[in-house]
Amino acid sequence: MTQTLPELSVVVVAFVGEQYLRRLLDALTQQVTDRTEVIVVCDSLIGDIGHFRSRYPTVEFVRFDERRPPASLRAAGVARARGAIVALVEDHCVPAPDWMAEVIAAHEGDAAAVGGAMEKGFPSDSNSDTALNWALYLADYSRYALPMAEGRSGAASDCNVSYKRDALLEITPAWSGEFHENIVHAELEKRDKTLWFSPRIVVHEQRSMTWSQTLRDRYSFGRLFGSTRVSNASPARRLAMSAAALLLPPLLVARVTGNVVRRRRYLGALARASVPLVIVASAWAVGELVGYATGKADATLSQPVVPKAPESM
Repeated sequence: MTQTLPELSVVVVAFVGEQYLRRLLDALTQQVTDRTEVIVVCDSLIGDIGHFRSRYPTVEFVRFDERRPPASLRAAGVARARGAIVALVEDHCVPAPDWMAEVIAAHEGDAAAVGGAMEKGFPSDSNSDTALNWALYLADYSRYALPMAEGRSGAASDCNVSYKRDALLEITPAWSGEFHENIVHAELEKRDKTLWFSPRIVVHEQRSMTWSQTLRDRYSFGRLFGSTRVSNASPARRLAMSAAALLLPPLLVARVTGNVVRRRRYLGALARASVPLVIVASAWAVGELVGYATGKADATLSQPVVPKAPESM
């Protein structure tokens, strides 16, 4: 008997913590149908997954005994996905109740990739969260915050993006080892594939982190980003990009400020988070500089940051 393949595969990259993963799966499994599959990929950071299998019987869990960077987990999940559409999300996020349906609807068009909105887990300009957590959100996701118009896009977050599986299979060498969205999107662009943005595909992001966790996280991921941009660059090119990275902190803060002002949202949160935002941007810039200079990612990405338990949304 021929097995019917799912229309949508959702790959959940779990590298933050068990309580975050439960929060996401409680929301996601409410949307599962016979047209969808959910694959959670994790490493030894997530302990015994037997209780997860019992609580979420419709979910497939793939656990590696050794620590792996998030990009490696993501690649393993994408390789395992069987759906015509492959959607990505991370465990510190909570998809909206209609998220799966909107992803499927968005791929009725010819776009190879569709990104969605990244909203804060707490209400707009709420004082429910710390200034540091607001700085993290604004630094990473303000460019994807609503309102945004639907249309072609130059970027999408790997916490809320989906692909036609056939398009990914055309560029398998670009992601088979580690799946980095900037590299994947560049490869799709080379093939004249469309990256689209849909404001109807919404994910809510919420992390609670300490200062030491934040600085390590920003440095490590900044270095990772820098290293992926110079993988084939000459030493002279890497040196020039390292020098340019010295100008990044004010540029990154200006970008975030522009995102917030244009949307006329999160203005109060931006004011509260202004000092942490400068520090967060500086830690990222140092990491990006080192990534350009060395061409290598930080080994600490194999030991992911473990934030505090999530607060209710």
